[in-house]
Parts: sequence; structure tokens; C-alpha cells
Amino acid sequence: MNKIVVKLGERIRALRKMHKLTQEQLAEKANLHPTYIGQIERGETSATIGIISRIADAFSIRLAELFDFPSGNGPITRKQLLIDEIATLLKKEELKNVELIKAVVVEVLKWTKRNQQH
Repeated sequence: MNKIVVKLGERIRALRKMHKLTQEQLAEKANLHPTYIGQIERGETSATIGIISRIADAFSIRLAELFDFPSGNGPITRKQLLIDEIATLLKKEELKNVELIKAVVVEVLKWTKRNQQH
């Protein structure tokens, strides 16, 4: 199997689970057959760019975000998915809100580190 096809399938499966969708629900949103979604997720078929675009639309993300694989050869982690989800949310916000959210995150991380040391 082609590595990129497998990685894309893993990414789609992880996003589907993160969005708490079944294969049937994702298929309906993307106007595809559930069996085809399963084949894509398992890396058994190489979907066209048009199909991949429909899947991205079903997740309300940009097409490029489906190909934002973590470095290394391991599977996509829950942590990476959460980071991606936060990034997607922040991209829709105004700069002043992103700056405020960053400041809050920095303070929460400082607080967390201080409390872990005690």
C-alpha cells in the first residue's frame, strides 16, 4: 500500500472519531457510500482529489488540513488531533482574540508547571 494513502486514511479515521461521527454519518455528509469511507480509512483505495475535497468539506476544514500529518511514522495521536482542532478554531478568530487566547494559554501553562513542582 502507498504510505500517503494509508496516512490519509488514518487521518480521516482520526478526524471522524474526533467529530464523533460514524462512517455512515461521514458518508452521508460527504455524499459517499459508507463502504467507500471504510476503504479510504483502511488505505485500500486511492481516492480522487474531488472525493478528498468532499470529505474535507464534511469536516468543515480546508483540504490541506487533511494532509497535515504529524512527523514520524507513528499513528496520529489524540494530542495532535486536539492541537489541530484548536488551530482550526483559532484560524476563524480575529487577531485580537487569538492574542488574548495565547496569553491565557501561556498563563495556564505557567500555573500548571508551578503546581507540578510542588
